[in-house]
Amino acid sequence: MLDHIDIRMIINAYLAEKIGTENKYTNLISGQKLDSLSILNLILYVESTFKIKISVTERRLENFDSSDRIVDLVRLKLGVST
Repeated sequence: MLDHIDIRMIINAYLAEKIGTENKYTNLISGQKLDSLSILNLILYVESTFKIKISVTERRLENFDSSDRIVDLVRLKLGVST
């Protein structure tokens, strides 16, 4: 089973590859690091990598504005504590 550190490493590696940052403080959407297509690709990556389904209501932009928020969403979906 994955822990929160594993989840963070996977998310940060993806972000580093796709946008050149793995800083948990980077504002991905409000900082214009991700466009709409990049956000959709990120959602698909997260769903397929972690074998989870992100509902329409969970696809709010604020849930994907930083790696911390993405990690929190994945942890919640997987039932992983910090």
